[in-house]
Amino acid sequence: MVTQFIFVSTKAADNEIFIDQVGNNFSLYVYQDINGEHRLQLFSQGDSQNINLGQIGDASHQALIDIGGVEPYTINLIQEGNIDRQANVVGSCVTVGGCAVTIIQTPSTP
Repeated sequence: MVTQFIFVSTKAADNEIFIDQVGNNFSLYVYQDINGEHRLQLFSQGDSQNINLGQIGDASHQALIDIGGVEPYTINLIQEGNIDRQANVVGSCVTVGGCAVTIIQTPSTP
């Protein structure tokens, strides 16, 4: 059984999301949009995790991700906007198949 969480924030102001997660077969989708500072702090421990994060808009983006487990995990992070982007990813991956981390940081087009 997969535990799935979806968070969507389209508030035109600062928004912060703090998540502490322990458990296996976890999927997380976070989308922060519109102007304002977007901050995400995720601590996740468990096997077979799938994390998808989007911080979009003319904003200051910060993502702190600390993840670990024995089975593979996948992290996809997109930070797009005209102002600072910061991503800190700390992970331990001890599976034979490895783990995947993708970070895309782009400015908005004028």
